[in-house]
Amino acid sequence: MLYPIKFTPVYKSRIWGGTKLNEIYSRVIPSTDIGEAWEVCCRDDGMSVVSNGDLQGMPFDRLIDTYGSAIYGHIRMPGGRFPLMLKLLDVNSDLSVQVHPTEEYIVNNSIPNDEEKNEMWYVLSAEDNASVICGLRQGTTRESLQEAINEDKIESVLERMPVKTGDVIMIPAGSVHAAGTGMLLFELQQSSDTTYRLYDYKRKDASGKERRLDIDKALGTINYGSSAYKVEQKEFVDRANFSWRRVFQCDLFCLDELEIRDGVYRCRNNKDFVIYTCIKGVACIQGNSVSVELAEGESCFIPACLTNYGITGECRVLASSVRPHVKMFEKDRGIV
Repeated sequence: MLYPIKFTPVYKSRIWGGTKLNEIYSRVIPSTDIGEAWEVCCRDDGMSVVSNGDLQGMPFDRLIDTYGSAIYGHIRMPGGRFPLMLKLLDVNSDLSVQVHPTEEYIVNNSIPNDEEKNEMWYVLSAEDNASVICGLRQGTTRESLQEAINEDKIESVLERMPVKTGDVIMIPAGSVHAAGTGMLLFELQQSSDTTYRLYDYKRKDASGKERRLDIDKALGTINYGSSAYKVEQKEFVDRANFSWRRVFQCDLFCLDELEIRDGVYRCRNNKDFVIYTCIKGVACIQGNSVSVELAEGESCFIPACLTNYGITGECRVLASSVRPHVKMFEKDRGIV
């Protein structure tokens, strides 16, 4: 019964958000300050709902409860929870300078409701002079960072890096980071929404109050010896009718990029779920007698039990998974 599944995005208003999702992808968005579109999520504070086929209207958590490993395959489901989130971010103005906690910090400090968060950004579009904050300047310690905060000079110890369209940034938990004005980002992350703010440019919310900072928590979880970093990209490997490269892989998630030309890219060896996001052109995914069209910016969830499916169209797609969903790339096994 399972087939390629599309979800209705969950839109989140943010003080730094804008209207790029409407301007670039022609989406109908609920306000002019949409900073995040949660494309695939399974959380109480944001639940994906199936938008196509016989299962239309079913929430993601019920989908998992009903079909179990047919949805997620052999991957671990910590606490029974789906492990990943996919987002699109419209960075209309600077994000707060922030850090996400490590599991070690959460456990050591007995903070039951906070969640570890490792994430990565793929820059879908960037204006001239776009940049990200990617850590602290060399030699910055907890004490010197605290002093800079006390003296309102935190920007003097932040490391900033220019970025352009196509860049990939990995942000390990414990890394000070922030996206700068003028970018549209694809974000692949652990299923977490825990953020500790260090600095927010003294911006005020709708009630006229400066937003909450979490300085003590942030200072405690920061890894002062490492930072967010740009991932060097490999060349595409050409195949008969598509090209492929591994964008990034770690223990928590994997991102591949496929450029499909003529014919069909077909997978016949799917073991776990995979999520495809179209970032250029139009993709058509076919499986179990169901065909799903993806315009730019749209995503499609492939359940683990769907072991035979194909993608057509001149397009470029990102494939998100917990572990490489098509290990046959290197040896061409299962590719038609």
